[in-house]
Amino acid sequence: MVLELTKIKSYIRKFITDRDWISFNTPKNLSMALTVEASELLEIFQWITEKQSFDIKNDKKSLEDVEDELSDILFYLIKNSRCFRYRLK
Repeated sequence: MVLELTKIKSYIRKFITDRDWISFNTPKNLSMALTVEASELLEIFQWITEKQSFDIKNDKKSLEDVEDELSDILFYLIKNSRCFRYRLK
């Protein structure tokens, strides 16, 4: 799947507007949320070997967990970049 940043940004704007989360989108809150999501990704790999970490791609449930956390990380990264008016390209 090719990521189209413009479409992702539009989806994120709608997602946040629909939930009335605008007031919570501060650099502090978004940075904290980003670290939480990165920690959740790390937790998946915490007690497994290097080989097992590569083998996750063969386990549907574990792969979905990784994909979910990566999506959450991307979400908060994009939102945080907007707070600082940094244009992701």
